[in-house]
Amino acid sequence: EKKMDTYKLKKPVVIDGKETTELKYDLDRLGGKDIQDAINELHRDGIAVGALELDSNYHAAVFAKACGLAYADMLLLSAKDYTKVCLIVRDFFLEDSEV
Repeated sequence: EKKMDTYKLKKPVVIDGKETTELKYDLDRLGGKDIQDAINELHRDGIAVGALELDSNYHAAVFAKACGLAYADMLLLSAKDYTKVCLIVRDFFLEDSEV
């Protein structure tokens, strides 16, 4: 079984009442249902999803799924950390694409 990846936060945040200094995630374990759930969660929050490869809301929602967290938890991250986790997801999806 694959070990989860770890992203060390530049600025700790409080998630579910405890200080969090790192986020463990596994993008490889996600399936189509997780992607659709992430998109549906954004739609429920009134957030329209644009081009998937460019949409930071989508990337954050997918990262949340990979961590087992809620999308709202991603909004607690510092600007730098939020941007970095979005780039991790974007790069994950683009790494094998024929560009």
